[in-house]
Amino acid sequence: MVGAGDRTVSHGPAAGGGLAAYGVAVEVGPAPRVLPLSLTIGRWLVERVDGGLPLRFQEVAAGTEPGVCAALGGKLGAAAPRVALLAMGDGSARRLEKAPGFGADPRAVPFDEAVARALGTADVAALAGIDPFEVEELKVVGRPAWQVLAGAAEGRRFTAELLADEAPYGVAYQVAAWTAAWTAA
Repeated sequence: MVGAGDRTVSHGPAAGGGLAAYGVAVEVGPAPRVLPLSLTIGRWLVERVDGGLPLRFQEVAAGTEPGVCAALGGKLGAAAPRVALLAMGDGSARRLEKAPGFGADPRAVPFDEAVARALGTADVAALAGIDPFEVEELKVVGRPAWQVLAGAAEGRRFTAELLADEAPYGVAYQVAAWTAAWTAA
């Protein structure tokens, strides 16, 4: 699982997180609560379906350069013969005038639509090419995770499906599933 945070660090399967700072009395995993919001939400989701998969939580500093994200993704993608990657991140938080503290930006909706297309078609180049300066202005949290995903997927073929593309409260959220397109040897 990969998501943005304050630093770039790998957390083991025993890492926990909590939502108390956001006014919700929810804790996941054991203490200490070290996971950032993105990975806390991811762990919460995974605990609901507990597939018994080995977990690794990769926090990526929000300001990490795209090439560094892609290289990290390449390492994660090569870590085992088969890898499942859950990339956690938000789209723009500037879609509405009443968006949480930021106000509307006319670039937000087109940006989020482009990300939705990229996620829905497994467009690795489009995800890798997201501009870190634009996402800072649009209050996008997902960029590092999406670029790690792009690095992990580089050179592979996938079928993709966009499962959700919503913007409640003026913040964009997309859900997509990518499945490796295996070819006969």
